[in-house]
Amino acid sequence: MFTRISHKLAASYLGMILLLLLVFIPTFNRMYGDYNRRNLQDELIHQSFSLSQTLTLLLEEENGDRLGTIAGEFREQTGARVTVVDLEGRVLAETERDRLEMGNHLDREELVEARLTGLGVRSRFSETLGEDYLYVARPVYLDGQIQAYVRISRTLAEVNRIPRSLRILEWTSLLAASLVALMAGLYFSRRLSRPLGEMSRAVDAIRQGDFGIRVYPGTRDELSVLARGINQMAGDLKNTLERVEQVKEELEDVLNNLNNAVVLLDREGRVRLMNSMASRLFGRDREESRGQHNLQVLRDYRLDRAFRKAVKENRLRSMEVKVYLPEQKILEAVLIPVLDEDRVDSVVISFHDVTEIVRAETVRTEFVANASHELKTPLTAIRGFTETLLDGALDDRETAVRFLKIIDSETARLNRLAEDLLNLARLEDPGILMKLQPVELGKICSKILKQYGKLAQSRGVLLECLYPEDLPPVQGDPDWLSQVIINLVDNAIKYIGEGTRVRVEAGLEEEFVRIRVSDDGIGIPEEARKRIFERFYRVDRDRSRDYGGTGLGLSIVKHVVESHGGAVGVEESPEGGSVFWFTIPVAGEREDGLADTV
Repeated sequence: MFTRISHKLAASYLGMILLLLLVFIPTFNRMYGDYNRRNLQDELIHQSFSLSQTLTLLLEEENGDRLGTIAGEFREQTGARVTVVDLEGRVLAETERDRLEMGNHLDREELVEARLTGLGVRSRFSETLGEDYLYVARPVYLDGQIQAYVRISRTLAEVNRIPRSLRILEWTSLLAASLVALMAGLYFSRRLSRPLGEMSRAVDAIRQGDFGIRVYPGTRDELSVLARGINQMAGDLKNTLERVEQVKEELEDVLNNLNNAVVLLDREGRVRLMNSMASRLFGRDREESRGQHNLQVLRDYRLDRAFRKAVKENRLRSMEVKVYLPEQKILEAVLIPVLDEDRVDSVVISFHDVTEIVRAETVRTEFVANASHELKTPLTAIRGFTETLLDGALDDRETAVRFLKIIDSETARLNRLAEDLLNLARLEDPGILMKLQPVELGKICSKILKQYGKLAQSRGVLLECLYPEDLPPVQGDPDWLSQVIINLVDNAIKYIGEGTRVRVEAGLEEEFVRIRVSDDGIGIPEEARKRIFERFYRVDRDRSRDYGGTGLGLSIVKHVVESHGGAVGVEESPEGGSVFWFTIPVAGEREDGLADTV
């Protein structure tokens, strides 16, 4: 019915005017009634005060007989109903009815409020007179004590009645205002609809590709702002489309520079696009691969089956994929269906290289196997010698003592292995708490010198510990750092021959203190130096077992140093032996003397 915007605006104006009429008239009438009621209430409050003062004089003169006369005179002068009630609720005077026929008034709301606050105001329907009344009550005092209550009231019928002249003025004013508003609405709606029509035609032209069109509404209001916006839009739209194309190219660049390989397949399994990482990973050209089936590009039947299930079930799937270009890699493939409304339109496949993770899992498995083997060897020996003793060798004291010494040695080896495994497990725990504090490595070296001096002398090894006087303290855990130096010194003493030397040296290098444990033994082969810090790795397994080694000491050293933010390594000594070194961050400066040598 209303297709033009001017017609819609005119209709909306008319509807708003009618709505205002329906809302304004009842609101005005209610406000008029409230205004009259407030005036009536104020008048009754003042009248009740005057009447209470008159009644106070009568009570003071103990002239109670005149109460009815005074109430009647007040009724004739003001037109208000008057009721006087004593403290027991009995009506002493009443202007509208016989007071003896009236009940007890002590529970009336206005009297209760007057007793509590000094003034009671209530409006309600009067059962006695059959009309709505406004009541005002207040106490009558004599010598500061309440002697009675006076209540005056007026009917509310006149309050809510609007005079006929006022109603005529009200409707005349509203109709005149409505007519003026309607005519103004029609005029402005036509002025508004014309430029809007021109803008609509201009937008349609721009949609069809005509970017040279311009709109001139001839106004200086919001429509002119809108027109300038359309004109600017027409001029900028071409540039915007060019920027969109540029953004598309930038997004493709981002996709091509991702570390993950990404391939997008359509519903039929054909390649829509693939990024540079996928092109390198699968050895296929991106442009040539577009439109080809995934079996031609990715060459994995298991992956194709997973793709078809993802399309059919509309569910994310993941699997492992192996590629061999140029070396074997293990990939985690995540297939993500892409919906177009309620139908799978394509599938994004993201490939994440998990080769190192799988290798780490393999190392963990090998660690468990090695640990089991290391535990099984001494346990087998202990069990064998124990069974031999139980079978009768216990009676041969010399044999029994020799077997028990072997059992004791193997038990000690098991204990050392368990301690090293526990230490390694603690170090590999991400939540391990290092008690970092300033540590003086000179004192640690001196302590270890005393602890291992006799062992070194018993094996014909000269043990030295040297560090400069101004060597600053390092930031570390003193117990773990002591364990590092002990492991390195203990290894050096065990595996070098008589007449050799082990030297522990400490020196400052920029923000780190470097500790070197060197020996002039037979050294370590180069291929062994690459694996020396692996768990359970031994250069000479038979010799290591003879000395009770577990193969975990250097692995513990590596974990402790790296947990402190340092580095560890091994190199060939110029004298032909080996040099194990590690670095720890400096905590501060201190002064210390050189340690003695043994």
